[in-house]
Amino acid sequence: MWARLIAAGLLLALLAAACGSDDSSDSAVEPTDAVTMEQSAPGTETAPAGPGAPTVSASVAGQPASLAPAGGCWREDGLVVCGDPPAPSCSDATIPHLAAGDDGVIALSIGATPKTLTVVWEDGTEEPLPEGGSIAWRPAKIGLALLQVDLGARGSGAFALCVDPS
Repeated sequence: MWARLIAAGLLLALLAAACGSDDSSDSAVEPTDAVTMEQSAPGTETAPAGPGAPTVSASVAGQPASLAPAGGCWREDGLVVCGDPPAPSCSDATIPHLAAGDDGVIALSIGATPKTLTVVWEDGTEEPLPEGGSIAWRPAKIGLALLQVDLGARGSGAFALCVDPS
């Protein structure tokens, strides 16, 4: 019985937090949508981003790294797939580490054009980024950074990377 109550509570929390709080009808997840939840066990690899998730990568001096999916909900062909892996950490081997280049820039590439794009640092500080699929980003800090990607009706989610000192 406790397991069912906990599972129901986690499902509600996941839908409320990860699938967006935008009250516009084009990005809200409808209760009639089919939802598949995946949760990684602690210490395992990060859950896949899902079928509607964009490919997100970062590069310095032409050396690319795929960002690690860190949760969210993505829609494709009427199906909504939500993932809620364990909280990312710079000590996790699945999280890429990048130091800004000599010019202080990390190039970000998103496989779609986001409605909004924001970096959220582990201390909660938010750093809005310009919209677009390719961005030259000058990180304001070092440490764990979550790139929050909102694609409107296609979904929203986060991708993790660790910004190291140059």
